Amino acid sequence: MGIKEFQSALRRNPNVIKQQGGNLVTSVKNIIVKKMHRSPWKVGQSGTGKGIPKDTGRLRDAHIENRINKLNWKIWTDEGKADYAVWVHGGTGKMKKRPWFDIIEKETNKEMDRYIKNFFTKVLHNLTK
Repeated sequence: MGIKEFQSALRRNPNVIKQQGGNLVTSVKNIIVKKMHRSPWKVGQSGTGKGIPKDTGRLRDAHIENRINKLNWKIWTDEGKADYAVWVHGGTGKMKKRPWFDIIEKETNKEMDRYIKNFFTKVLHNLTK
C-alpha cells in the first residue's frame, strides 16, 4: 500500500485510528497499573525499587484510574486515602524520595516500541480489509 492508498483508506475509515489508538492507550494504562502493583518496595528502602512503596498497602490501594475519553486515562493518588503520597514520591529532608511513578514511566517507555508496532499493524490490517 502506497501513501496515497493509505491516505484514501484513512479517509474512508477514520474511526480505525481512534479505535486502535484507544486500544493502545488502554494497553499502556494496564501495563502501568500492573507495574504499580508488582514488586513493592519494603519499608525503609531507597528509591531504586520498582512498584509502589509498601508498608500497609494503603498507598498502593489509593490509586484511582479514570477514563477521560477513548484516548485518555488519568491515574492519580487519592490523597484522602494516602495523604502522605506526595512525600513518599518526592522525599523529605529526612527521607529519600521514592518516585514510583517516574520509575514506572521509564520502564513503560522501554516497552512502547512493541505496542506502537502492534498499533500500526492493526491499523494497516483494518484499512486493507
